[in-house]
Amino acid sequence: MRQSMALRHLFLLVLALCTLNAVSGITCYKCMNFSDPSCGEPDYAGATETNPDRDSCYIRFLPNGLISRGVSCLNGHIDGECDDFGDGVWGPDGDCYCTEDLCNNSMCEFCIPENH
Repeated sequence: MRQSMALRHLFLLVLALCTLNAVSGITCYKCMNFSDPSCGEPDYAGATETNPDRDSCYIRFLPNGLISRGVSCLNGHIDGECDDFGDGVWGPDGDCYCTEDLCNNSMCEFCIPENH
């Protein structure tokens, strides 16, 4: 009896630890600067979105000067990750990612090559 109780407690402990690694969701700023001009400003603090199935936010710089912010459509990005950053028509283009709620309010200065 005591051994089965110990096994049950061990099972519950392992289950709880596995649950800690599961995606707990994230809240990010959500905007695009052609519909919300303040989206392109540093320290953006406007509309938000929450997705319980995702783990990171993004800021996307497009070659035509558009900027968008939101919840990343893929899990597994690391905090401070930069994708395809280079010189676009209007400045840097690419995506940067962060992993805390409302973290996508910067302008990804850490991704711009001359800031490395």
